[in-house]
Amino acid sequence: FHVFYQQTWGRGQNPKRWRLLTRGAKTDAQGVDDAADWDATKLSFKALRVETSVVEGMEATLRAILAVGEASFEAVEIPGQDAGSRMAGLPPDTTTLLGVAADDLAEALVARSVAGVRVPNAPAAAAQARDALLKGIYARLFDRVVSLVNSALGDRSKSDAFVPRFAARDDRLFVGLLDIFGFECFQRNSLEQLLINYANERLQRHFNLVVFETEARLYRDEGVPVAETTFLDNAPVVEALEEGVLRLLDEECELRKGADGTYVAKLDRLKLDPHVAPFRGSRKNNDEALVGRAFHVRHFAGNVTYTVDGFVAKNRDALPEAAAATLCQSKNALVAALFAVSEFQKPAKGARASRRGGRRRACVAKAFASSLQQLHATIEGTRPFFVRCVKPNDRQEAKRWNGALALSQLRYMGLLQVVEARKRGYPRRYDFEAFARRYGPLVHGGGDGLRICGDEASNDDTASLAEALTADLDLAPRCIVVGRTRVFVK
Repeated sequence: FHVFYQQTWGRGQNPKRWRLLTRGAKTDAQGVDDAADWDATKLSFKALRVETSVVEGMEATLRAILAVGEASFEAVEIPGQDAGSRMAGLPPDTTTLLGVAADDLAEALVARSVAGVRVPNAPAAAAQARDALLKGIYARLFDRVVSLVNSALGDRSKSDAFVPRFAARDDRLFVGLLDIFGFECFQRNSLEQLLINYANERLQRHFNLVVFETEARLYRDEGVPVAETTFLDNAPVVEALEEGVLRLLDEECELRKGADGTYVAKLDRLKLDPHVAPFRGSRKNNDEALVGRAFHVRHFAGNVTYTVDGFVAKNRDALPEAAAATLCQSKNALVAALFAVSEFQKPAKGARASRRGGRRRACVAKAFASSLQQLHATIEGTRPFFVRCVKPNDRQEAKRWNGALALSQLRYMGLLQVVEARKRGYPRRYDFEAFARRYGPLVHGGGDGLRICGDEASNDDTASLAEALTADLDLAPRCIVVGRTRVFVK
């Protein structure tokens, strides 16, 4: 979200004038020149060959998000109906930036349609609709930028009028860089932290699969005796999250009267101990008020307590259909394209679907899990290399080292077990021909006939070469082991 600060400073404005940019403690960062960074951001789009009109559309859309964020709602009396609301405080240039008339935008936020009948929104509901709309605009804009970057790197799978034309993708040149989520545990944890930590669990599971289980299977298949390394298998936690916590949340959101308290009660009845447990509270900790409103998850990185207040509403992420329809007709070509097709709607079936117009929007958790599944499919089709990052301290200060903090991270990421596995195993592997080609010249020539010649090497010749290398280089016993199809080297 820092792009908003870049653009605001880049336009010579102070971010303090915008409500959305003053929700935190600061509007600038020490040592950061946001205006210069905004110029660099625009230059990067030029390097990606993005057309000027598209960049201008993105700039206008970012400004429109801030402008709509200024809208406020006041209560109005409507004869014969529930109290409604009226929108105020919208900056004059909002309609130009967003490409829709102010009256159309206001109507989309202050009212909703129920079975074809106009129902007014109270000020709080209108404000929620405004915030949901802003999140929807930014999420789609962010995805579009990702598509632009991927296209520049050769991915032609999702090209459209707003994506620059490059050469066809060559899968042989594919390199994926995944900056994984950081594990989060705050004083108060909500749905956002749950999804981030669920992603961490899935990625840690993949790490375990590659580093430990795949390694152990390889040694068994090759007939190489290596003692297996014990590690913390988080597969049960992943299953409890997917088949329990997240599935139940989606089911609760399908109910018209689904509620946070009902969700926690149903979760308690699933009996997912010890991986997921209800929050019991205690007088000693003065947290009894959270009983019935929170639950624990025993993550690989530690226990986290999640407070469910707002879980159901957040998971529904109810983007106002009227607002989305209004933006489809936007005169801002980029905004209109972002809302032309809703990626988060799927056909629904049954009587309940007919009352909602035959379409059902996928909940946030389900969409997140689906995206994560696609990511895993990509990862599993590649040869992974892992770079695990360790925070030296919690203060974000240079030259400050907290050894206890670093050690705890090494433990919960499983890196100590990785070191143990590498010490026990063989990190370098070669097929017979590659082993002979690389290490054969190291064996002294003479009458022993051990030097490998020819295009192929038999198992016997490879074993002889391994023995000669061990003797000539004075290596430790079993430093080189010949398996069924390859050679393993310490």
